[in-house]
Amino acid sequence: MNVKVSRMKIHKMEGNRVTSHLILEPHRRQKVDSLVYHDEGIFSKRVFGNLYRCDCGLKTDEGVCDICGTRVVDPKSMPDFYIELCCWCSVAFADWDKSHRNDDGKWNRRIKATVEQIKSIAEYRSFVYVDQDSYEIMDVDEGLDPLQFEGDRTLIGVDALRHVGVSKSWIKESMVDWLSVPHTIFRPMVISSANPFITPINDLYSTIIKRINNALEMEELAKGRPLYLLSAYRVISDLYHQILDKLFAELQDVEYSILKGEIISHPISGAVRATLVNRHDVHEDVIIIGDTLVETLYPYLFKKYGGNMEEVNRHLVEGDMVLLVNRPPTINHASIVAMKPRIASIYPVGKTEGTDLCLKHNERYCNIRQMRWIDPKSPNYGDVEKWGQGVEIDPETGEWDGIDTMGLRCVGMNPIMMDGMNADVDGDVLLEVALYSFAAIEEAKRILPSRSHMNYANGTVRNHIVEDFIFAADEGLLENLFYLRDER
Repeated sequence: MNVKVSRMKIHKMEGNRVTSHLILEPHRRQKVDSLVYHDEGIFSKRVFGNLYRCDCGLKTDEGVCDICGTRVVDPKSMPDFYIELCCWCSVAFADWDKSHRNDDGKWNRRIKATVEQIKSIAEYRSFVYVDQDSYEIMDVDEGLDPLQFEGDRTLIGVDALRHVGVSKSWIKESMVDWLSVPHTIFRPMVISSANPFITPINDLYSTIIKRINNALEMEELAKGRPLYLLSAYRVISDLYHQILDKLFAELQDVEYSILKGEIISHPISGAVRATLVNRHDVHEDVIIIGDTLVETLYPYLFKKYGGNMEEVNRHLVEGDMVLLVNRPPTINHASIVAMKPRIASIYPVGKTEGTDLCLKHNERYCNIRQMRWIDPKSPNYGDVEKWGQGVEIDPETGEWDGIDTMGLRCVGMNPIMMDGMNADVDGDVLLEVALYSFAAIEEAKRILPSRSHMNYANGTVRNHIVEDFIFAADEGLLENLFYLRDER
């Protein structure tokens, strides 16, 4: 899997901006059960509002209630809450090696600064002092006297990066002048019976805003003397990265992580786990998917065709689609294969080359198992009776006993595939992952079973009929196998 990390982009709006380090309104008696938050702070009701409905309950859509004045926020389209920085800071995943390249991607040999020096400038630990046609990169130390350096020849931050030759595109991609602020629901204040408790992440947000406001005041006093601002900007840059580190730590915390709670613990579309059952009558490239699994495995097809399994199956066949099948634990190359999905409850669709038997109803098999032939016009016609007990006949009344659809929550494959996957039909569970893009499907076809019979490492055949299957085969099943062979 290729993962691309890119810079987050936001849409700046004044109404979503946090400007004060204060948590509560000053000069007001605060009770734990009725706190009054500062209107410009990190818990501002004006900025962050309520989710779903206003305080009076009359407004449930996005906007500001005309009655109580509460802002209503839709979590599905959460606004970009942010803090305006007074200096540019490097992003968490800045590619420092690319800082030596031009806008066209070619190596810029005119840049004399090293990668470490460029990083130091971006973090306000160094500055550039210009001397006619040359410049010198100088580290900040404790004994530095700003009065020794002329202000118009001293460059810091982005100005310094541009002077040494760093491209505009890299600066645009790797530096930001804002800090995103999550909604208060993701960083709540802990309120005990005695006092409210400001959590570490909120304390960092409050601190950086205070430092920003102090730096803005210094900018008025330090005009023409950039070095007076260097230490203030360095503190802001350090706090910026501390906040990012804290957010990443909360994302990956093992027990109480946002990642686990909001992503990992939730079911995902495009993948299912299902119990394996034997389908000796299908091609080795085919996996039979119970139709109750389709909505999760192929949600877009399920929605597109309104739950019509025949149309979904037709799409899978005509699109020559494949999916990945995994038998955990993954111990060898045969533990993950590509297979062609077919829907269990559909009969007529799927007669393509090499898979003509994948959905074919086997009357002989049903007769052997004392099952009655279902009328072709019945919605249950097809493979449904091959799953679980199928449709049984009451021996006393001769009436239908109903349909056991347990198999429609399972997957089935030819037992010749089970050897390589170290699987059998005693309750083993397989993972099926859908593929959607044309490129992914074409790449996966290289590991279709029919295309990889041989283990090229030693020249042996990869798949065999498993001993358990041979041992368990009774006379009726063997008879049925010969029937299918003759029919083919």
